[in-house]
Amino acid sequence: MLENTTGNSAIMPLTLGPTHPDSVTTVATRAATSAARNGISYQRRVTSGILTCRKRLSSGMQIAKATIVSPIDGVVVNRNLNPGEYPASRTLFTLQQLDNVYAELNASSADTFAIPIGAPVTLSVSGASGQSYSGRVVAVLGQVTPGSTNFTVKVLVANPDEKLQSGIPVTAVATLPPVTGVGIPTTAFLDETHTTIMIADDELVDTVAKTVHVREIGSNATTSIVTGLKAGQSVVSNGQLGVTDGQSLAQE
Repeated sequence: MLENTTGNSAIMPLTLGPTHPDSVTTVATRAATSAARNGISYQRRVTSGILTCRKRLSSGMQIAKATIVSPIDGVVVNRNLNPGEYPASRTLFTLQQLDNVYAELNASSADTFAIPIGAPVTLSVSGASGQSYSGRVVAVLGQVTPGSTNFTVKVLVANPDEKLQSGIPVTAVATLPPVTGVGIPTTAFLDETHTTIMIADDELVDTVAKTVHVREIGSNATTSIVTGLKAGQSVVSNGQLGVTDGQSLAQE
């Protein structure tokens, strides 16, 4: 018999039942299991927090690595996505370099044939009086349009003031290398290939017309430089008069 002391100091008998070791063991096991579960739950929470932190750090590193640096100085002329879009594998931006630009010039087939790669070019812009830009021929591209006899000449142009922009029309003059020959009127040719002319042959008693084959090596709007002709030789200035070989000519 045990004594149970309460606040009123009354003594009451307290009887204990038989002790069951299994019950005690079960309670202890449950307590241990509960403690273990609490520990696992705590550990999971901590581990989850560490993983979240690591993910955030990893995302930050990836964003830092995703910084795009332009390889040239220029301006963005085309943007292919909006903020918040996933870029995937498409082109993000189109950049236009300004310190050096390309001019695509329209030239006839005859001019294109005469312009060598590396020829110096002077460009001017309509409305910009007195201002010119220097460049050089870097390539001769294909026809301007299919079936056309004009070709595109590509010129690399220095743009120090960065005023030349895409789409601005320009006028250009290419400087050809110097040539040596005899100058004749361009109208003297008998054919479109500029290979035959009519001269005034005065070796006989009468001055008569004679066909001569020449090679054009340079020209402008009015004068052509040819080889195959003697200096000082008289030429029929208009090849479209219908003069024939052996026809008598009168000196003008």
